[in-house]
Amino acid sequence: MQKPNQSQEENTGHPPVRIAYLIMAHSGLDFLDRLIASLNDDNSAFYVHVDKKADRNYVSHLTNVAVLSDRSDVNWACYSQTQAEVSLLQRAIEFHSDYYILISGADYPIRPRQFLYDLLSSGNEFISTCKVPTAHKPLSRFESHYFEYDRRARSAKSYGLRLTEAAVRVAWKKKTIPFELYAGSSWFALTRAAVMHVLSTLEEDPRYEGFFKTCLCADEAMFQTILANSRFKDRITHNLTYTDWSTNPAPAVIGDKHIELFKKQVTFTSVYGEYTPFFARKFDPGNTRMLDLVDRQLRQ
Repeated sequence: MQKPNQSQEENTGHPPVRIAYLIMAHSGLDFLDRLIASLNDDNSAFYVHVDKKADRNYVSHLTNVAVLSDRSDVNWACYSQTQAEVSLLQRAIEFHSDYYILISGADYPIRPRQFLYDLLSSGNEFISTCKVPTAHKPLSRFESHYFEYDRRARSAKSYGLRLTEAAVRVAWKKKTIPFELYAGSSWFALTRAAVMHVLSTLEEDPRYEGFFKTCLCADEAMFQTILANSRFKDRITHNLTYTDWSTNPAPAVIGDKHIELFKKQVTFTSVYGEYTPFFARKFDPGNTRMLDLVDRQLRQ
């Protein structure tokens, strides 16, 4: 794969910034070539974590793509998800970027790269955050004890652990919450200073890992809690990823109706407020027609 040339549009407006993209992938690994190509330029680096449950690891021949060899067995809503993200940050911090952007392997940009550079020129921390509890982030996720296992599996082990968790909630007193809690969406675009603060806080204050290790959906709360209790709080704004939660099951797979929506609308509103997304998820990695539509109608 060759690096795409920067378009004339990308040589106008705000100059490109150095970006480290952190990609959490678990399937559709062939799609990663196209995802990386859509973002790649001389100012970018990519760090990829592939779930250990995937039948193979991802291989790239690009010199600015690093694939983590230490693959975690990531379980949905469990701390393993958060730990994989921390591992990506620890590796990516070696690349002196202006921003570190976490996306999934099912994300894809819906705007030209200059659109992203313009957004990042604000210097904000793009991580959706709200104070806990809210209707969509209940306190029960954090007060009770949760274990590490495959919550989507229909196995005797998973069933037994769910029963054990229920018994623990009845028998044990609620956990003490040692800080003001914040939560939001997993995906973010953070400055180098914010990432350094997150990593140093986790290293210096064991309360964070100790507390969130037994929470539900810690990946949606640990980084938010650290940053919202810091000097970065006033720079926090909505993240850069569009997700359609209107379907059941959710999130919706991006389709033709979304393409038409993106053509008409640039700014959106979610439970976290107004935002201007650069990415959308989730895409069907095998639907090349949809990806071609995005490239032709939205990104050029």
